[in-house]
Amino acid sequence: MRGHAIWHLHPKESRNRYLHWAAIASEAPIFEYSYEILAEAANRINESGGPDRIQLPAMREFIEILKFRLSELQRLRARELRSLRGNRVDPVDDHWRWPDEWNIPWNGPIGVASLWGIQDQIFLTSRSIDRYRQELTTL
Repeated sequence: MRGHAIWHLHPKESRNRYLHWAAIASEAPIFEYSYEILAEAANRINESGGPDRIQLPAMREFIEILKFRLSELQRLRARELRSLRGNRVDPVDDHWRWPDEWNIPWNGPIGVASLWGIQDQIFLTSRSIDRYRQELTTL
């Protein structure tokens, strides 16, 4: 997490929780879609004494972040299917479409290289959403 610029926020920006949400959405595969791994990484960074602080979302918010990621993956899958059928697709249609209220100043490709990779991430993201929803109902 520390090596990616999206985690290094200007002090003014660090008040915008959605910047952390965007970083989590874009890097969910790195921590295996796991709230526990994300929490451990955030705690280590926060306890290291460095200037960067990671705002850990509540589990309910984490589910919302994963739901956003899932919707973007589904959009990307539809784009890839259109492309495979020979339809023209916009080259930047594979970039994140952040919700307006998040006010995210950066953008880039979602970063999944193939239709198979997209399908795999849709499965993993959906599985995590279901897991954490179940955990919320048993708390």
